[in-house]
Amino acid sequence: AEALSHSLAEKLPDGDYRHLVVTLPNKMGLRKRLQRDTRLHRQIGRLVHRVLCRWMAKQIGCHRNRREERERARPGIIMAVQSFGSGLKSHVHYHLLVTDGVYFPDGSYYALGYWDQASLLSELRHSILKSLVARKCLQPETAKLLESWPLERSGFSTFVGDPINQPADRPRLERVLQYIFRPSIPLNHL
Repeated sequence: AEALSHSLAEKLPDGDYRHLVVTLPNKMGLRKRLQRDTRLHRQIGRLVHRVLCRWMAKQIGCHRNRREERERARPGIIMAVQSFGSGLKSHVHYHLLVTDGVYFPDGSYYALGYWDQASLLSELRHSILKSLVARKCLQPETAKLLESWPLERSGFSTFVGDPINQPADRPRLERVLQYIFRPSIPLNHL
């Protein structure tokens, strides 16, 4: 993890980045379903990626002549799925290092600045539940019930860290990358 994080930090373009964590609820047996079917890790990971790209593109302000182009704007994302928590208990969550803005197809960059976590979490929760229903991993009634709960009690959560500037705060960026790519059992614990 240390060599990988150092190598990635060297290659990342200058700019601001954010550490994001997306956690799925333990309620209604969602984590058990993810534990039984590890293909869901990848599928939900792709969904998180798509939702984040779409959400970030909608959040930025740009000139009205570029609004159509904005739909094709993409952030830079490094993502790792972690299926463990403390004590190696099953706890599927997604760690992401994301640019603090999006790149347009012509290479121009627009900073996001403010992250509306409630809006992002609402979008993620809706899309993940809809996807689980479509994959027949969740009953539609259960998804409606989970979506009716207040965001802060739904079990879904997002963490959005403070901006990390590359190259000014490279040691912190490397620490975040090491954390994202950490092994489930560190060698010093064996």
